[in-house]
Amino acid sequence: MTIYSFKKRVDTGEHHIFEGEMRPPGSKPACNAAPTSICKKVGHDDTTVWVDLNCLSEQQARLAGAVLGRKLCGTCVSHLYATPAK
Repeated sequence: MTIYSFKKRVDTGEHHIFEGEMRPPGSKPACNAAPTSICKKVGHDDTTVWVDLNCLSEQQARLAGAVLGRKLCGTCVSHLYATPAK
């Protein structure tokens, strides 16, 4: 199952979403994240910081996105509402 984690760009304050998967129980961190955000504009470097929104289900990520509002990358959030490929 795909899970979602959020990072914030330090310079703009914009949040981006990273897809990942849960790791085995007891692992730290509990999930992994892709090397780039869904929009492919943000990676894991010193221009971004993890926020306390990690290892979320799709529904949890949608709710978190609604709370963040315009602070969230539009391309990243649109992915949460796209029709799944069959």
